[in-house]
Formats: sequence, structure tokens, C-alpha cells
Amino acid sequence: MRVDPYANTFPTNELPVALPELTDGAFPVAAYSSEAGAGRSPAVTWETLPEGTQSLLVTVFDPDAPVPGGFWHWIAVVPADAGQLVAGASGQDMPEGSIELPNSFGVAGYVGPNPPQGTGVHGNVVAVTALSSAVHELPDVPSTAMLHASIIPATLARGTAVGTATAA
Repeated sequence: MRVDPYANTFPTNELPVALPELTDGAFPVAAYSSEAGAGRSPAVTWETLPEGTQSLLVTVFDPDAPVPGGFWHWIAVVPADAGQLVAGASGQDMPEGSIELPNSFGVAGYVGPNPPQGTGVHGNVVAVTALSSAVHELPDVPSTAMLHASIIPATLARGTAVGTATAA
């Protein structure tokens, strides 16, 4: 991974995050790749949330995408009582009260990795940010950058895990 999208953010407490379905650190292509047709969102788990957590911002970001600024595969906000996100939750099995925001394709929901030929291994950073704001209290913002800026005062903790995807 060339860039950690959260390296320069305001410091916060650590939130342990896991991707239980990774195989040797990689997303199983048959299940998660948009090339395979499934494009299923990954299962994401987290440990004990900080006191006062009302919602979670869950994102999947590819900093190695060959486009300026990387590629946002998924941006979702879920209530704190969600417990976890099951594989394939995007678009059909999201916890009640969740919202999915537009990704880099401008589509609300998950789009799986499909690294172009010749671009090698891509590190897909899955982040879970614990927020003191409820889902419905988040501001309506025009971009992912503005969303991240707007949640700074409400951020209680963040954790990341990386799953790789390889170009064909």
C-alpha cells in the first residue's frame, strides 16, 4: 500500500477492525471483485466501541488505484448497535437505519475491486470510524473529503484493516 488515507487525519483512539473472510490477506476474487460479477461487500467486524458511540462510518478505499486521489469502493454509515457487517450487506442486508453514500462511481453502495492490468497489487483499506453523532445527524455534504472533514468533532475512534486485490 502506497498511501494510508488516514495517516494525516486528526489523532484518535484505536478501534480494532477485522476482515474475517480474507484469504492470505487478500479479498477472495470470486466473491468480492466486480470483474467476477459479484462485487459483494466484505464482512467487517469491530471490537468494543467507545462510550458515546452512536454510529459508525465504514469505508473501503483503494489508494493504489491509478486515478488521482485513489478510489472509494464503499461509504456507509451504520447505527452503533449494528454489531458487524455481514458479507454482501451492501444494498440488501444493511442494518436498519443505515445509509450508503455515493462511491467513486457516484453510486450509493459497494463496488468491488477490479484493478486494471499492469497496476499490480492494490491495498484496499477498510476503515471503521466510531462517531458520537447518530446516522441522521450527519451533514449532507457534496464529497467524501467534506464528509471526513465534517466528522472530525464527532470522531471517537477509528480502526483500519487492509485486504489486497491483484490486477489480472
